[in-house]
Amino acid sequence: MAYMYGSWTPPADTLWWVNNHNCNFRSTPSSNAVDDAINSSNVVDDVINSKIVKVVDAINDLRIRLTTASDISVSPGWIVSKPVLDKMELNEWQQKVEGEQFVLEVESMIKPNPSEGIFTIEMDNWKTLFPHPFFNRAFFEAVVAPQQQSLNFFHTAPELQRAFTAPYKKDGIRQNIVRRLLELEEDSFSTGSDLLYYSRCLDLVASSGSGKSRAQQEMARGLHQPGENVDVSIGSNSSTFSRFDEPVYCIPICLREPGGKGWPPSDSKVYTFFNEAPTEYVNSLSYAAHWRCAAFLATTLTVGLERLKLLASEHGRYYNVTVRKWADMIGYTDRSAFMNEYREEFWTTVLERTRTLMQSSPAPKTPIQTHASPKSPPLKKRSRSDSHSIGATAAPQVTGTNPNPVPLPQQYWTNHIANPARELHDYLRGLDRHEDGVIVEVICFDEVTNLGEYYWVMQRILSCQPADDTQKPSALWMLTMATNSSLSEYRPPTTDINSSRLQKEARIRLAPYFEFGFDHYADEASGDTTMGHLRSWMQASHFGRPMWHAYMGENDGHDLLSQGIMKLLCGHDEDWYLNRDIVLALFSSIIAVDIIRNTADAAKLASDAVAKHMRVFDGLQELPLGYKTHAPSEPVLALCANALLFAEKGKHFRRAFGTFVEALCRGNLIPRGDLGELGARLILLAARMEAVPEEAPPDPTSVPANKHRNPTYVSLPDFLKQLLGEAGIETGFVDAFQGCYVNFTHFIVTEQALPENFDIKYLANLWARGAALQCSHNQEVVDIIIVVYHGSVEDDAAFDPSLLSCLYAQIKLKAAPDYVAAKALRPVGLSDHIAEMRLPYVVMLMELGTKAKPNANKQSGLVAVHPPSRHMHELPTLQAAYVKAASNGTSDRARAELLRARAAREEVGRWCLVVRSQEYAIVKKLGIYGLIASLLGLDDTQEESDLMKTTRPCLRWNGKYVDWMVDYTCEGHKMIGITSEENAMSSTANEKEDVNGDVSMS
Repeated sequence: MAYMYGSWTPPADTLWWVNNHNCNFRSTPSSNAVDDAINSSNVVDDVINSKIVKVVDAINDLRIRLTTASDISVSPGWIVSKPVLDKMELNEWQQKVEGEQFVLEVESMIKPNPSEGIFTIEMDNWKTLFPHPFFNRAFFEAVVAPQQQSLNFFHTAPELQRAFTAPYKKDGIRQNIVRRLLELEEDSFSTGSDLLYYSRCLDLVASSGSGKSRAQQEMARGLHQPGENVDVSIGSNSSTFSRFDEPVYCIPICLREPGGKGWPPSDSKVYTFFNEAPTEYVNSLSYAAHWRCAAFLATTLTVGLERLKLLASEHGRYYNVTVRKWADMIGYTDRSAFMNEYREEFWTTVLERTRTLMQSSPAPKTPIQTHASPKSPPLKKRSRSDSHSIGATAAPQVTGTNPNPVPLPQQYWTNHIANPARELHDYLRGLDRHEDGVIVEVICFDEVTNLGEYYWVMQRILSCQPADDTQKPSALWMLTMATNSSLSEYRPPTTDINSSRLQKEARIRLAPYFEFGFDHYADEASGDTTMGHLRSWMQASHFGRPMWHAYMGENDGHDLLSQGIMKLLCGHDEDWYLNRDIVLALFSSIIAVDIIRNTADAAKLASDAVAKHMRVFDGLQELPLGYKTHAPSEPVLALCANALLFAEKGKHFRRAFGTFVEALCRGNLIPRGDLGELGARLILLAARMEAVPEEAPPDPTSVPANKHRNPTYVSLPDFLKQLLGEAGIETGFVDAFQGCYVNFTHFIVTEQALPENFDIKYLANLWARGAALQCSHNQEVVDIIIVVYHGSVEDDAAFDPSLLSCLYAQIKLKAAPDYVAAKALRPVGLSDHIAEMRLPYVVMLMELGTKAKPNANKQSGLVAVHPPSRHMHELPTLQAAYVKAASNGTSDRARAELLRARAAREEVGRWCLVVRSQEYAIVKKLGIYGLIASLLGLDDTQEESDLMKTTRPCLRWNGKYVDWMVDYTCEGHKMIGITSEENAMSSTANEKEDVNGDVSMS
């Protein structure tokens, strides 16, 4: 039957949910899902009887109100309690075409009760009514969606689950975490070791999408080779498995806010449990907080052991098999199932028992503490001798001659947690294992920031575990996952410690684990490819954090642009260009902004950037305590940042750049020495983005409905025209580089000098990544390299790495012009390749701090273009001379001859641009001249007076900088070197050059 409301198609997961609710959540949607749902009495009882009123509420929201009695009933007159449809009465609506059609459809499905004249929706005929799109959607919105408090969850969850379970590419990450846990247990938490660490708690800290949650799940599952028969191989004595490859018993908890974005989904009942206590009772030093955590840990371990025994009874007493089966059951490992009823039932049981245990010995109704916690809210002071205080005797239970009261956390551990922890530990050790050695049990908290004060309480309780082997110790760990780790909270509260029993709280915490790596899918981007594919979102997704390609690999039409923008903005959609954290994230994604480490403001900035705006965490600097971070090279984030900054003809760029300059560059947050190169990178990137045609061709791999576009390649002349203006580029240059293109969307920074023979592989990968290169500070001659392609960029054209060359740029930020720097610019690393392929290339000197004009004969404003002094027909002769010089040995004279021959060969095809001042055409177009001047601090680069030059001896080798020098002579000998007269002549010559421009480039 065709329904007029059929434009809404119920998601397959709606029927799947009905079919599997209270049944088996591991199955896939079936064609007779409704039949199965109706035939399952527990589904009918639960859904129809207890939740049917929610369906009625959803129908009300859809503007059709029904009258409810013992059953859901619809009278022929549509009895209603309120007007609907914008105050239109239902009787009036019923008379309209759509209303009449709906009534006819319902009548055709369920006949009215002959005696009462009403429609009665009972269990037997719910099956008939459910397929109607109207009721199906009502059921979906009222019953299914509240499971995660968001309709969006059921639209996105299947894709999120498939992405989460994409093939795991970097097993070394899993192994590193396991290795660290086991080695710490052996070295730092065993008998006889000097306990330097506060607690068995390891934090996994990384920005969103780095793979923390997936690494934890893989850690719980152990090494698993593709095609491996788990039940056989992992339980055998296979020599391929080491103790670091065994699964680790983990109990995972996700404390994401219910309905929140991200994956895995929230364990909403656990989230509620830790957020239901009144705020004033949630204190890291309160009795109530400790009792809540202790009861939770005790029952979690108890129920966990019960489930483990059931699995072992079904699959045998193999450690690897049983623990992996547990991981598969409690985790999100099934690609076709985005809900896990086994996990939901587990936490339901745990929390029911926890609350029962807590009620058996309720905590005081007032918060109690002994000393201030830097994280705790102000609370009423209480006596230090209070019987419920941390570190004090909890009750008169400590009797006899023992003069030392037992701290409360120790009592909780001993009385409630020690036995379940020991029993679980002993049971795991009793299973058949391939490898001997320590075993650990791990409770994993994802999105641990939502644990709040309980985070410290958990650690304090876990720190009470004994290390004496005679006590059959447990090895219970807490593994946390978060996007930040606040420096101010990185040590346990130690303020006002007044008891020797509390001194161990001054012990250091374990350093966080943060090594998750990037470019997991880069190997899939290699091989023969086309120019169209290289500028696609699919290509961009191969680089950076694994999240991008996990999505694109499952759905090549996935909207990476919207997702990336959401990650960068972190929910702040309005006036984002005024938010310094967002602005830092955007500019860091495209021009690689560094942050200093030595101020509190910079530490907070770095922490927020990692937690909310995708910056990469590199660990902690000890002295002084600070964050180490860096801006990632991620093509996806670069494309998203450029889309925001340069959309609508750069509408918001100027305001965002103003925030960047004012809040960051002038606020002692960015290294001062980086500003010149930072400004140059910004100018170059802006020119490249503005050169993109307004109607850029679509991403060749995007679905037709995807309105987003990826910036296309732009020709080198068009790029430089945007940078310098039409008048700045002469016709000969345009002719020489017609058909040459650039393709950079962001900059990456290297800290090593370029090799003299630069492998063309490097250039090919920079092009494929959409990256330009910022050279190291100790690099001679060149500061920036932009890859140039001399070939067709049509979508179906093959990518030929041999057609790559470079544009080399050197940056100067001095008031005095440099008349020799341009002569020294050369194609570092590519001299042989350029000669072999007969490719022209560009070198450019960007003197941002001076307004002295270049050579008058070849200038256009502040731009000078110097064409090659040698031509292509000379190349064979020059190449022969170079080869001959290379065969003359390694003496100083031979090397000098080789350098001269190489320099002569490099003059072929060499176009040199000399650009002075910051008055670039792109700067004027975007209206940021004043901001660029402020960024570069150009007030500090003005020409010094003669008197001030004398304060900088030897800054330059002429003029007032060396006027202090005198001639030293010895009787009978004349000093060899520059004389005062020669110095004066040199100074005069340079002053003339300052007026007339550069000397000849030949």
